[in-house]
Amino acid sequence: MQLLHVIVIFGVLWTQIHGKGNKVYIGFPKTYENSPQFLKLFVSNTEANAIEFSIDTLRGFHDSHTVRNNQTIDVELPIDFEVQNAEQRYKGIKVTSANDQPILVFGQSYKEGTSGMFAALPCYPQKDVTEYEYYGVSFDGYVKSNTHYILIVGCENNTVVKTGSLTIYLNEMETYMHSDTRGVTGTKVVSNKPISFFSGHQCKSIPHGGVGHCDHLIEQLPNTALWGKQFLTAPLFERTAPDIYVIVSHIPLTITTMVCSTSSVIRVITLSEFAKNHEVVTVPGNAYCSIDSNNPVLVAQFASGSGADNTSSDPFMMNIPPIDHYSNKFAVVAPEEFSNVITIFVTPEYLEPERIFVDGMHQGDANWTHIPCQNETFVCGYVARNVNVSEGQHTVYHEMDSAKMSVSMYGFKRYNGYGYYAIGDLKLDYSPSQSPTQTPTPTPTTIPTPTLVIGSQGVIVGGTIAAILCVVTAALAVLLLSKLYIKRKQRKRINDIARPENIPVGRKDTTTTENDNLYDEIKDPECAKNVQQLGRSRLNSLYLRELMSGKFCIPSEQILQLDIIGQGEFGVVYRARLGPRGRFSRVVAVKTLRGNFSDQEVEKFVEESLKMSRFKHPHVMGLIGVCLDAGSAPYIVMPYMANGSLLDYLKKERSNLVLTEEEYMNDEVQEVMKRLMVMCNQIASGMEYLAAEKYVHRDLAARNCMIDSHFVIKISDFGLSEDVFQRNYYREGVDGEMAKLPVKWMAPESLSDGHFSEKSDVWSYGVTMWEVFSGGKSPYPGTNPATLVQMLEKGERLPKPYNSACSDKIYTMMLTCWEAVPDERPSFKTLYNNGSKIIEGIAGYLEIGFNPFTAETSCGEDGGRAATEGGVMQEGRKE
Repeated sequence: MQLLHVIVIFGVLWTQIHGKGNKVYIGFPKTYENSPQFLKLFVSNTEANAIEFSIDTLRGFHDSHTVRNNQTIDVELPIDFEVQNAEQRYKGIKVTSANDQPILVFGQSYKEGTSGMFAALPCYPQKDVTEYEYYGVSFDGYVKSNTHYILIVGCENNTVVKTGSLTIYLNEMETYMHSDTRGVTGTKVVSNKPISFFSGHQCKSIPHGGVGHCDHLIEQLPNTALWGKQFLTAPLFERTAPDIYVIVSHIPLTITTMVCSTSSVIRVITLSEFAKNHEVVTVPGNAYCSIDSNNPVLVAQFASGSGADNTSSDPFMMNIPPIDHYSNKFAVVAPEEFSNVITIFVTPEYLEPERIFVDGMHQGDANWTHIPCQNETFVCGYVARNVNVSEGQHTVYHEMDSAKMSVSMYGFKRYNGYGYYAIGDLKLDYSPSQSPTQTPTPTPTTIPTPTLVIGSQGVIVGGTIAAILCVVTAALAVLLLSKLYIKRKQRKRINDIARPENIPVGRKDTTTTENDNLYDEIKDPECAKNVQQLGRSRLNSLYLRELMSGKFCIPSEQILQLDIIGQGEFGVVYRARLGPRGRFSRVVAVKTLRGNFSDQEVEKFVEESLKMSRFKHPHVMGLIGVCLDAGSAPYIVMPYMANGSLLDYLKKERSNLVLTEEEYMNDEVQEVMKRLMVMCNQIASGMEYLAAEKYVHRDLAARNCMIDSHFVIKISDFGLSEDVFQRNYYREGVDGEMAKLPVKWMAPESLSDGHFSEKSDVWSYGVTMWEVFSGGKSPYPGTNPATLVQMLEKGERLPKPYNSACSDKIYTMMLTCWEAVPDERPSFKTLYNNGSKIIEGIAGYLEIGFNPFTAETSCGEDGGRAATEGGVMQEGRKE
């Protein structure tokens, strides 16, 4: 096994946070029989004001709430968010508060007979920490039917995670699960960026020896920079079974001593990487102990099953905080239906019970128990309990800001148990203004033997060079590449952005200089050759030869990912910056695959992208380049469309595009008609160009027409609309595979025979025109695909849009696109010319510089010529 050594440098404290954060990443590992009754998040607010927060996942789930002061909101999540195995790579959950306000987050996985709960750790980069080191913890031992696990959730893009000879690449909210039937305690995991690290067991019986009644073990564990040397422990209330502790070290020859109230002194020597790096320690069930170590260690406490002492209880696992993480204020959440216990630890110098409060009640009458010391240099403490605590949020605080306390929360019921420690002062060194997804990407740690094994999104690297071809061939799964879906992030209203210049009705000029200059600036003739030598490419020689020209091959160090702007089960799109030698001056969009994909699907992905490189038209999306060395799948770099999709615009502006009866009586109908027809003609212009290039689109729709920062419509082929994965698509078998088909936009011959041509694109263009004039409404609302096919066969067509600026002449134009016989449909050239005549008839002349989005005209020095493939934009400003 390859040994990985990490040096953690402790820096000057920037900001101390007490378990709170404005962004938390969590995951729920599998439980007993893989079927929880529910998954819950508890979000608490201890601030003086109400806080808004949102919950997001890569699978399109979004929920938002407002939590008031000193309150907790619980949110039940779909049970399929549970991570079952290593192949499920998109089940991370992000909880974000508005305006960077701090919140506390707790997670609960529950099923009658097995449950677990944890306090979520905030995920921030730590100052001067270049690598983050984590260790798994569980109650090890072979279990045939259930497994130990480590679950990792990515907090940032471009995260490289290593364990032994394996390397996993993760982006934000992506997950990776490692399972083992024998144990994970002491398993070392190293990452170049902070991660959310969970460890435990699916359902474990404690202790060994046939006690029975297993329960779910789960805990989010800190990295080694947050471990400590001194700890206080207490027995569990009304439990007589022995207490079990697991101590993990990461430094050779670590000596840990436990001194307990039962007069036992236990010394544990762990040899770290050179031998066993953890020990299991059992103490009597009534023992109060202090722990002292010469090096930082991780200490976990385990509750025994009900069979160990015949109580209504079950196992759980708690990570014990070191004394230097103690604080003076805490909040905990107790779930319903449990007998809940709050335990308070305090160091001797702060034992002033009249100044310690639980839910506003001082603890002067509490029974405080002394915890013995090892020697005079060790700070021991006192402990007290609050029993039969009600469900909901509870606050524990000391009036002195400098006080050192710790709080645990646990509970039992028949065949169930849970337990966790409140997060104290983690002393994280981080910059609050530094967003994780905006952190400059460090160069990943060199991988000595880059063998590739593809997971759902990311690469597992290990083995020898000789194994490259074998592992790649065997491990690549065959899953049909589906269209991506994108949910655009909130952006400024289009009309708030500065008025664009030189927007044409539809341009015939096909020359471009903007991207050519960009290609010259970033091209790297050695890029593809270097990738091929690394064995990282799965492309055949045809595509490599085209990329080896250097014109389209972009090295990964020239791409800085910023944030996700869209994702689906099979793909993700990032907003990124692009530039040579670290000068990331241009905003672009980066598209890549996720999920399992085959060599053929990777080649198809690159092939379609390289076709884009030929497109030189102001109304067709072009290609900037391809990156082959950034991860498991190629990165396709495209112009960034700052103003989203045409469909989004139509929906947003529907009230301004759909007319009232009064508006039909004045000139407004003419103005709206002109605006909408110009939009359609820009699309027709682009489609005429694609038809001349012998390119069949197959998925023309308003969702696939993007709007750049100059308000120029550009046809794309990426299926980035949310609607693609909702009611407008259905799955149909194609050569034994399953594919999503845009039924409501497809021509009859495409549906029945799978035949696509320019004339089938014309049919889709007619439906797109209908979308434009109906204000972005869905065609054939409420009609299922099977019924729709029958309707089309009977000659039924979409009706004229209601309350629309659609004239009879324009609707007739749509109907010609929907002729049953393909040859009777007009060409795009004819459609463009007819559209130009309609526009000219409305205005009395053809306004070349007319902008349909602001209804204004602007002519520049080029006489109305639009900037060509310049869609590399930011904030409405051309770079």
